[in-house]
Amino acid sequence: MKLSDLPQFEELATGDLVLIVRADGVVGLADKNLLGGGGEETPPEPTIQGFAVLGKNTALQGDWGGTFGTKGYMLFGWEFYADRVSVPSNVASYSLVDGNIYAFSATDVRALPGQADNEGARHAAVYYGSLPKVAVNTTDNVVGKVTIYGCDFDNGRGDFTAKIISLADSTKTATATLTAEEYNLGGYLQFSYQGPFRIEASVSSGNCVFSALFFD
Repeated sequence: MKLSDLPQFEELATGDLVLIVRADGVVGLADKNLLGGGGEETPPEPTIQGFAVLGKNTALQGDWGGTFGTKGYMLFGWEFYADRVSVPSNVASYSLVDGNIYAFSATDVRALPGQADNEGARHAAVYYGSLPKVAVNTTDNVVGKVTIYGCDFDNGRGDFTAKIISLADSTKTATATLTAEEYNLGGYLQFSYQGPFRIEASVSSGNCVFSALFFD
């Protein structure tokens, strides 16, 4: 059966865009001509749009290496009141706004190791405040992925919510939430970005804490 046989659809023309929705939640547009003639051909990878929620991971706990941070990371306060940072080449600068940092050594599996092989010392380092924010300035508009790691080491702050906001267009935002249980265990929320952005976080009770941003 062809699309033309179905009255509720119109035949796609050259240059039309097709919406592709993947099972992992990535949504994008592809040129109709790239889809081929049907049958067994695999649709092309959709273009990820900036400022969208890409997903969450609550299984890794502190073991970020091998999954996140392939292009860079910001471990807030990890060096005991100094950040441990390795950022992508397109990140010109970053700033912490409306928050403070705190850290202590820990063997807790929720604490982050300082290197991507997940070996060595772990520090329960956090950036905290009533509404802590991180502003990131980029040198281009290439779409990338940024992941925030939230962990409630005190196990009593309720749900954790993170929002990404474009600094070029404040109407471009995306919001994702970890439940209280996920936040207690340690969870990663991933967003797409395109150009400079701000991430802000909040919790349903008390001070909000989170530990890192990862770039992929």
